[in-house]
Amino acid sequence: MVWLVPTVGLAITSFRKPNNIASSGWWHALTQWDWTLHNYGSVIHATGMGHAWSGGSTTGQYADPLGPSASQNMYAFFMAHVLGPPPPPQPLQVTSVAVGNLVATSAVITWQTNNTANSRVDFGTSITYDSFASDPALVTNHSITLTGLTANTTYHYQVTSVDGHAQTATSIDATFGTTAANFSLQLSAAADRSASSALQGQTVAGTIYVFTSPASGVTRVRFWLDNPQMSGTPRQTEGAAPWDFAGTATNGTANPTNTTTIANGSHTITAAVDKSAGGTDVLSSTFTVGNP
Repeated sequence: MVWLVPTVGLAITSFRKPNNIASSGWWHALTQWDWTLHNYGSVIHATGMGHAWSGGSTTGQYADPLGPSASQNMYAFFMAHVLGPPPPPQPLQVTSVAVGNLVATSAVITWQTNNTANSRVDFGTSITYDSFASDPALVTNHSITLTGLTANTTYHYQVTSVDGHAQTATSIDATFGTTAANFSLQLSAAADRSASSALQGQTVAGTIYVFTSPASGVTRVRFWLDNPQMSGTPRQTEGAAPWDFAGTATNGTANPTNTTTIANGSHTITAAVDKSAGGTDVLSSTFTVGNP
C-alpha cells in the first residue's frame, strides 16, 4: 500500500500537459481536466515507432502514411483466427491385440488405442461370448485379466473400447487355449476325501468336502467363495497340507462345508495355489447348490 500513492501519481502525471506538471501537483488533475496523449505521442515519434500507429486517416496526429495499415493487419489476424468448435477427434482404432500370461485358469488380454478409452473383453467357449471383464479407466494401453477359466479349453474373445467422444472400436473374434491344470479343485462326499471328482460343473446338496489336489509341491492355498477376482480377505487360508476349503480337523480329515448355508444356484470356488517351486496357480470351479 505504501507504494500505491506514488505509483498512481506517476501514472496520472504521464497524461498531463508539461506546463501543468511544472506548476501544480498531480492531484490537481482530479479536479481540473488537463489530460493529454501528447507525451506518449512524442515518445513514439522520438523512437521511430510511428509505423505502429499507421492506418486510418493520414491527417491524424500520429498517423504515418509510410507504415503498414494497423486496421488491415488487425482485420486479417482476426479473420485468420476465427473462434469455432474444436476439430473432431481422430476415429478410434484398436490395435496390437494380444494374449499373455496364459495358464490353466487365467489369461491377460492387452491392446492399444489411439485415443484414451475404456476397456472391455467379451469371452466364452463360443463366439456368443457368455462372460466379460471390463475397466472404466480411460487409457491408451489396455490390459484385462480373465480369471476363472477352465483348464485345457479353447476360448473365443473380442476386445471393445469406447473413448470420451462416445466412439466405439471393436476387434475381430480371436481365440486362445488355456493350459492343462497341474492342480484341481476336488469334491468328495467323505471327510477322508475318498472317491473324489472334479468340482467343476457338479450339483451339490447337504454336506460336502472340497480340497485341492495333489497335495505335494504346495506351500499355501487361499480359498474364496463367489469371488473370482480374489479381492479382500480369503474365506480360508491353509498353510499346510492337506488343502481343504473348510479347513482341516486335528485328526487330518477335512472339515465339512454345509451347503444349506449357501443359497441355491450357481456358485464359484477360487483357489490360489502357491507352489514350492515358485509362482501361483489360480484354480476356479463353478458348481450348483440344489438343496430341497
